[in-house]
Amino acid sequence: MSNEDKRKKRTENRKRKIEAFLAVAELNDEETKKFKLQEGVKKPEEKEPVKDVSVKVLEQDRPRVTGEEFIQLKQRLRERKKMLKCLPLFRLKSVGQEALINLKRESRVPLFMSDIQALLTYCICGDRAPYYPHRWCTMEKWNRLSNIVCVVVEGLGVNQLEEHKEELGWMHEKLEMMEVISPACYDSHVANDLALIPISARQQMKLIKEYGSLESALEKNESGSTVKALFPVKSDPSKAEAKQQPEPNLKLQLLLNAKQLIMENYPLPLEGIWEKTRDFVFTKDNYIEVHAGSPILSIDCEMCLTEDGMELTRICVVNEHLEVVYHSLVKPEKKILNYLTQYSGITSKLLEGVETNLMMVQTSLREILPEDCILVGQSLNSDLNALKMMHPYVIDTSVIFNITGDRRRKTKLSALSNIFLNKEIQAEGIKGHNPEEDAKAAMSLVLLKLREGYRFGDVLLGGRVPGIHDPEQQQLQHQQQTIQGLDVVIKESYSSSISKAAEKVEKTVALSVSDSCAETYHKLPSFKSQLKLFQTGSSYKELMEKSKTGALEHNLSISHLDLRDTSSKKACRRAEKFCQELYSHTSTNGLFLLILAGSKENNAAAGVTINKPKFEK
Repeated sequence: MSNEDKRKKRTENRKRKIEAFLAVAELNDEETKKFKLQEGVKKPEEKEPVKDVSVKVLEQDRPRVTGEEFIQLKQRLRERKKMLKCLPLFRLKSVGQEALINLKRESRVPLFMSDIQALLTYCICGDRAPYYPHRWCTMEKWNRLSNIVCVVVEGLGVNQLEEHKEELGWMHEKLEMMEVISPACYDSHVANDLALIPISARQQMKLIKEYGSLESALEKNESGSTVKALFPVKSDPSKAEAKQQPEPNLKLQLLLNAKQLIMENYPLPLEGIWEKTRDFVFTKDNYIEVHAGSPILSIDCEMCLTEDGMELTRICVVNEHLEVVYHSLVKPEKKILNYLTQYSGITSKLLEGVETNLMMVQTSLREILPEDCILVGQSLNSDLNALKMMHPYVIDTSVIFNITGDRRRKTKLSALSNIFLNKEIQAEGIKGHNPEEDAKAAMSLVLLKLREGYRFGDVLLGGRVPGIHDPEQQQLQHQQQTIQGLDVVIKESYSSSISKAAEKVEKTVALSVSDSCAETYHKLPSFKSQLKLFQTGSSYKELMEKSKTGALEHNLSISHLDLRDTSSKKACRRAEKFCQELYSHTSTNGLFLLILAGSKENNAAAGVTINKPKFEK
């Protein structure tokens, strides 16, 4: 289209807009005259204007509102806008949306029960909560929530949501249902993960000094349990003494937890992470729980570009003594398009006669790696993806060292080695990288971190970085942070249970629970002792009636219904009716939270909604 044609088209568009505006103006004038005629103001000599055909469609619209009715309508609109600004708002972020049940199972990435607890705690305590649900959702105007009603149902999970959509129609329609990893997968219980905040006032000062913030401490403390939900991990009685240490072990604190593995794009046995993980293999058929004495091995891989994407061409494994335990060149399955020599160090001559393939490397690694081995590497997710292998225990040097002040900005291994080890690596230019050199550098960085402490090398935690902080500055900074940390403890006294947290902000918590689940809460004295109301129900109907009372009279009411001994369809119908009744007892602007507890073989599910006010039309 020429410039002249474009100008003509723009002119025609403007002409049509002007004609439409004049037609609307003419219609408005006509309606005004009709209104004046009804009021006896219209002059008799005035003639009705001739209407254009283009106005006929507009005449079918609702007549203009004027006079007192118009003023009242504007006032109602102004009041509605003002009210909407004050209403609580719950909205899912991308992480939450990826867990929605309406997605295909292979596309979903489940949340964790700690995510749900973070929302519940934040809705009660707001800015005084130890950590926020910002990872997966947004909760605005939390202080405008009138009450919170939480229903926990034993015996149902994701499988029932998918198989009994007819019986659970209200849940699908009213709530944003999401898949959640069941606490049963890591030998826990919904009551524990929901009721207990994993921190006490006594621990706060220590954790703030050690981790830099309470949120970082709570996230790190999840590592052992949540990883067990994703991998076949079994307890090893022979390591029991090593695991039961009076103080947390730094090696274990550096491990990435399940949330971090997901956020750092590590291959995991979750179909929603990546489609290609279906072809990946575990580094071992079974694992044992990691402990202070678990061995550490560093891995570095080099890749070339093939017809199938990036494929493994070289691998090196180094132990804690910086000794090479495995080193091999690898022949890719597909034709190589680019050797990427400036990065990989691989050339066509180097691969001549190489017969080792990816499957052979996987077999060798499965034989070499112990069941409780901790793997070390710089952005190790790339190496594991190239190996098409999955492993539960990982220390990533790109995560534990941070000199940028931004978690999303990673520093190259060569720069970390130069700064912290005073050693230059990857200096061969176009000859590329040496995986043995890189693996040793990563291992050396981890060993240095283990000697210097958790904060070392992380500016976000106030840790020392050689060449940037001299000893005097570091000591002063540490003293300032200690004072700040103490100030936080004095001002905001967090508690070890959600009921105690509610009491601190002068809110009450009620618990109604089936008799069969009551024993679980008796084992949580810090939670139970701070409840305003604790009641049990021996039957479905009795528990429902008691739950209604708790919902109406308390800021937070938790109803724990046990349907494990009920047939699947009947359990779904009962859960549906129970939830509808409790939702009807959720106040306007109240939060309704549903948790289906799931089991080891059946993931849990959670649904959230706010009972919004109904505006007059």
